[in-house]
Amino acid sequence: MKGFNYLSPDGFYDAIKAYGLPHSIIALDKAAQNQVKCFIHTAYGATLPITISGVSKQGGPVSPLKSTFTTSMGYYYLSDILSQDETALIITSTSNKRKDPHSPDARVKIQVTMVEATDDTYIFAKTIESLQRNTLEMERFQYAYGWLTQWRSPTHTS
Repeated sequence: MKGFNYLSPDGFYDAIKAYGLPHSIIALDKAAQNQVKCFIHTAYGATLPITISGVSKQGGPVSPLKSTFTTSMGYYYLSDILSQDETALIITSTSNKRKDPHSPDARVKIQVTMVEATDDTYIFAKTIESLQRNTLEMERFQYAYGWLTQWRSPTHTS
């Protein structure tokens, strides 16, 4: 299953708090999710409405924003873990590696942690053990917010 479909609203609320944004955003979101009428579309047509509260409509206008805020916290979580990992992927200049940087920019070091594109995530590491460890850390983080990774590609045919 795609974790995006099951994203807990708590992840978004935690992100709002973590980034120091106004708590009124949380109140507005909770109000928008209160007593929402939904129709289930079946092969025989739409059902009578059911009323739900506390969840965002998957595919609705705020779903991508909520997912982005929540996954960004996961990025920072993993980035903190990798800052203590000697097998983290670090990009820097060759002059800096030789301890002979010729400009302030040549001293820059960039840790490459994770890249996300829509519903795909790429975690970077220099060893398979580090990749396995960090993938497990992200699984644990995601699980706390109701996500489950689909390891098998939906386009896989076997």
